[in-house]
Amino acid sequence: MKPISYWIAAVLVAAVGGAVIALTTRPQDGELPALSQTPQIEGIRLIEATPFTLLEPHTHYWRAEQPSYTQGVLLVLQTNPENLVPRQTYEHVLYVGDETAERVNVGERSGHIVAIVPGPVDLANAPIYFGAPALPEQVTAASARGELSRANALGVRGVGESALEAVTAEPLVLQDAYELYLQASFAVERFAPDERDLVTGLRAPRVGR
Repeated sequence: MKPISYWIAAVLVAAVGGAVIALTTRPQDGELPALSQTPQIEGIRLIEATPFTLLEPHTHYWRAEQPSYTQGVLLVLQTNPENLVPRQTYEHVLYVGDETAERVNVGERSGHIVAIVPGPVDLANAPIYFGAPALPEQVTAASARGELSRANALGVRGVGESALEAVTAEPLVLQDAYELYLQASFAVERFAPDERDLVTGLRAPRVGR
């Protein structure tokens, strides 16, 4: 079974046309904090939400069915850095409602994660939460709905209309995934400045266009 950092790198490499992305990882001998028994109630704060439209469809590799999408939202989230420690095995999957979120950066040091959520997203009502340990690319639409049901049962809710309005940026119209990850690089630079290698990789020149 490949570690989640492998899949993050694979998706980003594909998106930027072959650029090498360097991701922050914890040394193999480092002691990892225990996984939470109730990850759904771990605190996740919505810092920024930027709706976007893609003129060219992109594939959501972070779900088993790999659906294509042309709209979504780019999020900046804040949580306990221990929730973001990369692991060489299953870890808590990040969800927005009943959809898996694609984590663009690691966030272990900063406590900030930049994430892409495809499709129409009702952030006012859709909870943002961690689910059961898994690899996101193995999560099906049906299992994601089950995770949402568990989160709802634990009382996890969306941020509400007023809070969402305060953090929502102007919508973006982007040509393709390259421009989407370019926008994500600006958010990583602002909120997780220690991940400089990732920012550089996301801004690598296009290949083949």
